[in-house]
Amino acid sequence: MSAELPTIVEKSRSSHWTLWPRFLTFPIGVIVGHAAMVGHWGADSSWVTAAWIAFTTIGWICVAGSYHEAAHFTLSRNPAVDLWYGRVVGT
Repeated sequence: MSAELPTIVEKSRSSHWTLWPRFLTFPIGVIVGHAAMVGHWGADSSWVTAAWIAFTTIGWICVAGSYHEAAHFTLSRNPAVDLWYGRVVGT
């Protein structure tokens, strides 16, 4: 059991850095979703409009959840990054 512990810790450290690119896709997705709705991309189809609304809603939920974690300083290992992210998203 103790031999597995360093492997688990190493995996969690490496996954921390691989999550950031995926984490940044949510704000980008929200921007694209809003641009799609404002620009009426696919507005003649109610299915496309519903898909854009669902996509943008999920993005906003993820951004709000990450802001919540940044407010508690649990989003990253560096409190300065959490503070920076919270100020950018909160304004």
